[in-house]
Amino acid sequence: MGHAAVWASISLWPKRRHTPLLRLTRTLGVINTMSSDGKQLETLVAFVERELLPPGFSVKSNERVFNDEGVQIAEFDIEVNGKVGSTTISWLIECRDRPGHGAAPGAWIEQLVGRRMRFGFNKVTAVSTRVRQKYR
Repeated sequence: MGHAAVWASISLWPKRRHTPLLRLTRTLGVINTMSSDGKQLETLVAFVERELLPPGFSVKSNERVFNDEGVQIAEFDIEVNGKVGSTTISWLIECRDRPGHGAAPGAWIEQLVGRRMRFGFNKVTAVSTRVRQKYR
């Protein structure tokens, strides 16, 4: 279902001020006006996570990481941080818009494993617009 179809189906629902459905409708309206460079997917995923996470969690988009010399060494699509009991959660979500043929390459998944280890994330999730391939 394309963004226009999603917009049409959600617009039929009753809209009450400050409801998650209304915020989703507004978010999808903004997404429809953006270029298709992966930022649309990031915006949608960040919105969904903000709505579903309990209070006390933060969701940051497009966070840049710099080394001690001020050189950018990474950029995280979506970073979720919070605390559950005595455990601190640090979760990276990376998004890829893959309009071409084929599933996400294995190299991308390997890169995410490296980011998890290097930057100390508890969890890393890959979100792609294409169906993933089976890895053996």
